[in-house]
Amino acid sequence: MADPLSDNHTRLKQLVTRRTRQSRRFYTRLRRETRARKQLEVTVNHLEARLSTLLQTIDEFVILFQFSPQGRPVPQWQSLSTTGLGGYTRAELAQLGGVEKLVHPADRKRAEEILRTVAMGERITADIRIVDKDERVRWVRLRQVPVWDETHTNVTHFYSFSRDITSERHEIDQQGHFLSNAIHELAHPVSNLTLRLYLMQRQAGNMSEHLEMLESVTGHLRLMVEQMRELAYIGNNQVFVQPKPMIVQRFLSDLIEAHRPQAASRNLKLTLETSQDPLEVFIDPQSISRALGYLITDAINTSVDAQEVLIQVVEQPDQAPTSIEISIHHHGPHDANAGDMFTPFYRSSQGDVVRTGLELAIAKGLIELHGARVMFHSDTDGHREFRVWLLPA
Repeated sequence: MADPLSDNHTRLKQLVTRRTRQSRRFYTRLRRETRARKQLEVTVNHLEARLSTLLQTIDEFVILFQFSPQGRPVPQWQSLSTTGLGGYTRAELAQLGGVEKLVHPADRKRAEEILRTVAMGERITADIRIVDKDERVRWVRLRQVPVWDETHTNVTHFYSFSRDITSERHEIDQQGHFLSNAIHELAHPVSNLTLRLYLMQRQAGNMSEHLEMLESVTGHLRLMVEQMRELAYIGNNQVFVQPKPMIVQRFLSDLIEAHRPQAASRNLKLTLETSQDPLEVFIDPQSISRALGYLITDAINTSVDAQEVLIQVVEQPDQAPTSIEISIHHHGPHDANAGDMFTPFYRSSQGDVVRTGLELAIAKGLIELHGARVMFHSDTDGHREFRVWLLPA
């Protein structure tokens, strides 16, 4: 007859053994999962560090949005930076009422169309305007990438990549203005050429007069093309200067002497006022002489009811950095758009003054190649002046 106590003991021992094995397997699996989780955390931290480094090297700001039940975008995550779109933090955007509030009023309808497009699962790239934290209008290029749910039936999230393209848009606008102004300036000499060719066919007796005019017009066109090419080279950093120490009074005296006949033709006197002590600047004499020559020529051509063009040279030791200031004073009509003086084609030929309208833009470009500055000022009383700040040697 079996002993019940022995049987119970055997079953209990088997149960304990089985439970012990199960526990060992459980804890073994738990240790493996713990190690795997720790390894995963290390990998995630490493990837986050790499992502952070990557996001700091690109100029795009990234936001992950989730669509609310009402279909509105709700920010869930943004690239690792203290400030984001428009200079706002995520908390400030939430307080403002959402990223939609940044959109310029004129582009809000366009922004809604973009949102509907990405909600339908389509990628889209578009340029819109926003108003940043400092109330400045900025152009932003958006790339919206939809994220589908697991069944690929609904768009639940979308990534928004944004990049500030304000400077690019400004350059595009400048190029557009430049091209339209160039076309306008070229239209007159081309029309003149066409007219002269027409008259040459019907007025053979005045051939010398027509040829003289053709030579003048083609010379003006050639100069315009050369200056347009030079301005393009300056804008593309393809013009190189070779600065060296120069005594400013010496090269200015030579420059003034070269322009005296031009000034005398308009009954003007060129006067140089400077200190007796030699002032040394670090310049490329050829390019700076050309730039200052354009400024002096403009002063001569625009002088009205004046007897002289005054050129002054002073040292500015209190400025940071120290500079040598060259100012060109003359009397002429007030220019309300003084800030546009160095814009290409701002002012071209007028009356007996023949110019392309590119001279001052080239002058500004050549001066800035030296790390120097130039400005123009015009008073309502007729006082006009150019100021150039050169770096001392």
